[in-house]
Amino acid sequence: MKFIYVTIGFFVGIVIAMWGIKTWKNFQIISNIPTSKIRSIAMGLVEIKGKVLPKKESSLASPFTKKPCVWYQYTIEEYRKSGKSSRWVTLKKASAGEKFFCQDDTGCVLIDPRGAKLDVALDAVFNSGFGKDPPQNVMSFLKESKMSFEGFLGINKTMRYREWYLKRGDAIYVLGKAGDNPHVEEGTAINNNEDLMIGKGGSIFIISDKEEKQLLNSMKQNALWGIVSGGILMALCLAGLLLELNVLR
Repeated sequence: MKFIYVTIGFFVGIVIAMWGIKTWKNFQIISNIPTSKIRSIAMGLVEIKGKVLPKKESSLASPFTKKPCVWYQYTIEEYRKSGKSSRWVTLKKASAGEKFFCQDDTGCVLIDPRGAKLDVALDAVFNSGFGKDPPQNVMSFLKESKMSFEGFLGINKTMRYREWYLKRGDAIYVLGKAGDNPHVEEGTAINNNEDLMIGKGGSIFIISDKEEKQLLNSMKQNALWGIVSGGILMALCLAGLLLELNVLR
């Protein structure tokens, strides 16, 4: 049984280390690529900064706060205890998004957020528990989702409802592949950027409401943690495997 555990641990270490290496590569890409003004972007991998501008027909709204937005994510969690340990358990997690424009002082370009890694700060959090009901909007959403905040004998469970979103005017950082805009007929665009759309088309596609420096610091820390912790776990488990096989005895 111990042999199985250390074998699993070794492969988990590989996965963590590979994730760290991938994060480090993305860190280097962001560090080295220059930020383009929207009017001057060309096809291929581009980095831009600007503000969210919804399309005229935008109709998306966040589920709990009902904020008009172009993207949202939410989680519904329950606080559970088991013996001496306790933790938040995710009961439901989902996200939705629609195409929107990123605008700077030179123009705007269409963004298709599908497939992007969205690094967005938490916007709203609500709680319910003994003697405390969730807000009405949250209650309505739970009812629509056929979920309940009540437990045994109608006593409220300890629950948490979190929400992230991108709305009009939010400052964003975008790193993705610029390609043809399928919504603009070839040759009809007045400006070059109107004929382009940024979306997923390569190994990296990031949309964030954090500043580039903050994003880079976070990625660097995650990369180093992944490489070091994954390497240590691999080394310990490899030593355990060799001991199990009597190689080091």
